[in-house]
Amino acid sequence: MIRLSTSFIASILLASLLAGVPSFAGTTEKARILAELSAAPTRAAARAKASPKDSAELALDLIIYRWASASVKSTPTDVANINEIASGLASALNDPVINWAMKAFATTRAPEASVALPSSDDSRVPLLTELNRQFGMALGWRESSPVQSVNALLATVDACRSLQLDLTGALIGRMLGNQYHYDMACYRQAESCYGNASWVFRSYNCHEAAALVLNDYGALCTDMSRSSGATQNYALAAYQWQLLTKQYPKVSRYFEMTGREYILAGKAQIAAGDSDSGMISMNRGLEYLSSSASMTKSYDSLITSLITVANAYEKRNDYPTALDKLKRAARTCQNDTDPMLAAQVHEELYAAYKAMNLLPAANQELDKRDKVYLDAAQAGEVALGRLTSSEVLTKDAQARLLLAAERGASALRALKNYARAETILRRLLAIYKKATATDQQIGCLRSLAAVMDLQHNPQESVALRLEAANLAMSANKKGVAAQVVRDMVQGFIEIGDLENALDLLTDLAPIIEQSGNVRGAADVLEGRGTLLASHGRYEDAVKNFQDALTAYTTQVGDPWAAGAVSVKLAAAFTALQKPADACTVLETALRPLERRYADENVDPNKDPERSRLMMGIYRELASSYVRTGKSSDAEALLGKARRYMWIGELVAQLKESSNPDISRFAKAVNILNSSTEDTTASVPKKHTLIARNWAEFRAQCTMLQEQHANRYNALPINPLEIYKCRNDLPRRTLVIEYMTTSASTYVFVCGNGKASIWELGVTSRDVSANVTALRDRIKACEESLAAGIPLPRINDWREPRFVEIRDPLVALYSSLVAPIQADLATYQLLMFALPDPLDGIPMHALISSEKDGVPRFLVQDFEIGYLRKFMLGDLISRDSRSIDPSIDRLAIFADPAGNLRGARDEANILSKLNFDSAPTYVGEKATVASFVKECDKAGILHIALHYTVDPDPSKFVLQLAPDGDSNGGEITVQELTAISNPHLQLVVLSACESASSTDPLQSGSSSAAEVFSQAGAKSVMGGLWKVSDAASTRLMEDFYRTVIHNRSRASSLQHAQIALIEGREYAHPFYWAGFALYGNPW
Repeated sequence: MIRLSTSFIASILLASLLAGVPSFAGTTEKARILAELSAAPTRAAARAKASPKDSAELALDLIIYRWASASVKSTPTDVANINEIASGLASALNDPVINWAMKAFATTRAPEASVALPSSDDSRVPLLTELNRQFGMALGWRESSPVQSVNALLATVDACRSLQLDLTGALIGRMLGNQYHYDMACYRQAESCYGNASWVFRSYNCHEAAALVLNDYGALCTDMSRSSGATQNYALAAYQWQLLTKQYPKVSRYFEMTGREYILAGKAQIAAGDSDSGMISMNRGLEYLSSSASMTKSYDSLITSLITVANAYEKRNDYPTALDKLKRAARTCQNDTDPMLAAQVHEELYAAYKAMNLLPAANQELDKRDKVYLDAAQAGEVALGRLTSSEVLTKDAQARLLLAAERGASALRALKNYARAETILRRLLAIYKKATATDQQIGCLRSLAAVMDLQHNPQESVALRLEAANLAMSANKKGVAAQVVRDMVQGFIEIGDLENALDLLTDLAPIIEQSGNVRGAADVLEGRGTLLASHGRYEDAVKNFQDALTAYTTQVGDPWAAGAVSVKLAAAFTALQKPADACTVLETALRPLERRYADENVDPNKDPERSRLMMGIYRELASSYVRTGKSSDAEALLGKARRYMWIGELVAQLKESSNPDISRFAKAVNILNSSTEDTTASVPKKHTLIARNWAEFRAQCTMLQEQHANRYNALPINPLEIYKCRNDLPRRTLVIEYMTTSASTYVFVCGNGKASIWELGVTSRDVSANVTALRDRIKACEESLAAGIPLPRINDWREPRFVEIRDPLVALYSSLVAPIQADLATYQLLMFALPDPLDGIPMHALISSEKDGVPRFLVQDFEIGYLRKFMLGDLISRDSRSIDPSIDRLAIFADPAGNLRGARDEANILSKLNFDSAPTYVGEKATVASFVKECDKAGILHIALHYTVDPDPSKFVLQLAPDGDSNGGEITVQELTAISNPHLQLVVLSACESASSTDPLQSGSSSAAEVFSQAGAKSVMGGLWKVSDAASTRLMEDFYRTVIHNRSRASSLQHAQIALIEGREYAHPFYWAGFALYGNPW
């Protein structure tokens, strides 16, 4: 069993920050098994015997994961000793389906070989067969039709979920995310895929796979203009590679990848407005890249990164530091063999010196650059001489000389000596033809054509490209052929040969489609339509634009590309005097784009290209409305456009329109008073009150228990038990319990004299999506701190690091609390009883409203606590009382292992509070014997130490200091529950310097709160995730100082949390929302 250093209810939080995603149930236990077997594969038989179900799922997962990763280019398997583990588990389990899968999904099996299906009726067989089929279809459609590929991948994910294949599901999830992200621009879906995949890979310690997903996630956040999220994900990717550098210190690639990710993280930090931290990250990246270069003696990555960092310093007007970086790059170039890179460094130095007005030094750099080009050109010609001589060359020597010759041609081109560049390229082409080197011939022909373009010889460039295209087609390189033909089209246009250009475009579309690139074929159709429209052939243009639009919409799934071609199609309709058709096209294009801005939560003003596209659609649609006599629609449209920064430019363009009606309209319209109604907004989902009193409450509970037996019986508190003690419920206190189903969510609202049940139009999948997003933000914050990137002080609630976590907190309030907010109006204390799919959500941190950009959290309006199993009695007990420092003995246990400095500081502060007795056990004194003694008589236990979280409640273990009579310092749940202390009012768990939270999937009902409740504790308070020492200590001190003055526990925690919010330094919810109170709130 792996011991995880964590803060309190890593049991309880994230109990379910992913419990709504059933495919990942049991992930942590299987991850532990895999960690054990990766270190010792020979233990497979013993592990299979001890955990047959988990071992069987893991064996099947490893078999399919190994096979799937081998099928996808550049996808790491990333599991040490995977072959030995899979074989060992299969042998020990002797499961017919697993044995069959070992053969059917073998990575070395010949394609024509077949494996007979097992004869059993095992339900796994059809699922595996379907997985195989759908995965193959997904790979086949991956390039040609993203929409069909996504459908196949979704079916594959469903099969993985049914089979509990965590690693395989994560791999497929990343593929799905890439399709959503890069091919279809479906950012929310991509985010969910990346978040789940990175979570699983990190849980299984698949560092490389996790790093690759996190890199994709960072790129996604960049595309969404969420620089803070990009920073976090790039930094987390760097952290994963960094872990690999420690495991494998001689593998240079891990150092290089760590460096690259830190550079990306730094760029994102700068974009987020934190320039100082960004430069720290970038310089950290340079350190790793320097280590990699020293190991490999390859310096390209280091040099290009030095240029990137220098450019970042220049943007800060820190030219001296930029010069230092560039000079270092120049020195590094002396060890490198790429003259073109050296020339680029001198070009950058020239620009830096010039910006500093050091013109003599700047001119020297230009001279150095030109000398590098001249030397490269001369070296290229010498290389050609050797290549065409009778000298016998080794293969490596020949490759080096060919590269030198190619660089010589590039240098001559940079010097604008096109004639000499042409000569070298033609001689190289002859060499490649003689060697029948197809790829090199094609490349050389394209380079020659580009030189011909520079010499204004389009006829020759077209002839060269035609030769390259024919060569590519004969070699079945259809994708390359398509690129070459696209270049040829421009050549025909330049020489005025429209018909040949059109013929080429006509031939090009099927060539690209055969290469499996539907997007490319749509691009060609769009290009042909553009060319036709530019020559007044609008009818033909419309047909091409419509075909391109259909491809973008139905096969590619990219609404932005569809929007761009829609503007061109509308313009063609307008030229054909068909403004109504233009309106229809543009309205159809605008709807999904407006939804994207709303659903993806993307700032519509961030991306310049997309801003221009949106403005173009609005301009053409408004113009079309005016042309068709719908001026009121045009005015309403412009009213909607007020949220865009380009609204002024749009109106100015309309005023300058050559159409007098449009110009007059724009000059007369009052944008400030225009309607801003968004006709694309979705209709709120329906919420229904199904019980209004206790009689209806009881009847509905009985009915729901029959209809949803499994979910109802899994609730932490049976609502009918609340019904039984309804008259004992405290006044001004409301108990709120949720039950999620696939169709809706039920809310049981109970108070003294109050009972209602609501059916919310929110499905378990809806909730799970928001929970997953919140979980990812929390985990990212934890790991960001681990990577050395703290959360900033909140001086402005528009701070990007807050906005990242704001969205799921707003969404969860809107879906779970807003529908019942009228029921909360007269109550002071809310006690939430959350089922497994919701357990661990910090309800107190949900955002109920915002004013002038400042959020209002639920805890600012209500005292809030939580109830788990067996805790209803603590809430209604007539013996409940507040903390009394004169009689409640405070016992403090901290840092028995000697590695929690923050816990010691916290213990020191708390020991000085005004308690009648506060014995403190720190370090070696925090023994099992001392703990058991205090458990028998303490009123308050403050525990700041490591403990083990496990899906099985019987494996809950506290790690104390060893003493002569204890088993290594461990105290188990059996020993804890054997204790009965009627005076134990409160247990506070804190692990100030613990590692980041364990996988929330493992928690379930095995929570520390339940354990201590069974030991007699009236209430339990602790951290749901790891926060900084300073924030934890400040909150704990504030909580205790308040609670000893006769304030209730819930009120004291509320006071402490509000103090952190208002103090701004730790106002980010990550710092304070992780603390929760369970049980007796008084």
